[in-house]
Amino acid sequence: MKVYFDGHQVVPFVQIVKLTWNNIVYDNNEEWDAENNRWVCKEAGIYHFGLAVNFPNYYSGAWIMLIKNDNESFLKTYGRPAGGSTEIVTATDKNMEVGDYVDARTLHMKSPSIELWGGEFCMYFSVHRVG
Repeated sequence: MKVYFDGHQVVPFVQIVKLTWNNIVYDNNEEWDAENNRWVCKEAGIYHFGLAVNFPNYYSGAWIMLIKNDNESFLKTYGRPAGGSTEIVTATDKNMEVGDYVDARTLHMKSPSIELWGGEFCMYFSVHRVG
């Protein structure tokens, strides 16, 4: 499964925000829940999760994270700008059971709100079964 956001998302200052996705690249097992912006596991196993978020050049630091079942943060990645826009990309493997679900969230430290930049290759969430 791979989804991406095409457009602009506004993220308020110092608030954890669930990221939204408005385009499906593929969803071979029909596990994407578009209504709730999350992936739902239909087959137990080990899955590889990928997440990328592109931040504009004026932010001061941000986290991207994956949250399992609304209460377990199993991946957090921090990024700081390196000049120009900065894309934070991260990935991990995680054991999942049938019915588990995962969504992507972000938090930034730049006042006021910032606007994330979308596009298939700079703001995406992907899940692949690996075992």
